[in-house]
Amino acid sequence: MSKRALAFDVYGTLIDTHGVVEELSRRIGERAGEFSQRWREKQLEYAFRRGLMGAFVDFSQCTREALEFVDRALGTRLSDTDKERLMATYGQLPAFADVAPALERLGQLRMQRVAFSNGSRQAVSQLLDQAGVLDRFDAIVSVEELKRFKPDPAVYAHLHQRIEADAHDTWLVSSNPFDVIGAKFEQRRFLIRMARRGNHQGAALFGYLNGGDADTAARRRNQRRILRFQTAVIDQRAIGGEVLHPDSSALHG
Repeated sequence: MSKRALAFDVYGTLIDTHGVVEELSRRIGERAGEFSQRWREKQLEYAFRRGLMGAFVDFSQCTREALEFVDRALGTRLSDTDKERLMATYGQLPAFADVAPALERLGQLRMQRVAFSNGSRQAVSQLLDQAGVLDRFDAIVSVEELKRFKPDPAVYAHLHQRIEADAHDTWLVSSNPFDVIGAKFEQRRFLIRMARRGNHQGAALFGYLNGGDADTAARRRNQRRILRFQTAVIDQRAIGGEVLHPDSSALHG
């Protein structure tokens, strides 16, 4: 019998990939934000390229190569010590503030909670453990098991094989558009969160689960957010799919 599951992307969804900005600021000052943004973009680009070439490496290698590229591109001249410190910081990125309470509430659902990531199992376990939420997951599924990167369709098929959940019983929670597109292509249901931008950490699903603001109007706004994308992230009409509200009977059975 298929086991229903919520599969959470990690980097950018549970974990703040721009948690390196403070460390960067100590080294390059006001260009830290720009550096962090380009580092993340290049990290994903290298993963995509390696995926297309069939040249898989640990995700941390993509992170390191991206760091080297951005340092050269921006002319920031980081020392080897600086780079090692930044890589260590990337391995200790913080979770968004709304993650722990939302996962606590999701524990009330009779569904598996799965961390599903391009990162290695070791790296993901470390991040979730230091965030104090590792014990709120039933499984960690890393692409390293298949040696391919998201959004390769095989990775999503591997996910529900690993957790013994059919495609129609598996929902993805991700802030990364490429992840949502990959899941849609593989015909898996998905819950959509608005991308985290700047200091806006009240993402749709997590914001709703955490109750949002106390007043009724704000709560209703939180309830509506799960039903839409931000245009800047991705247009829902372009990919179709099933976008579910947290109160949906499909989730609660």
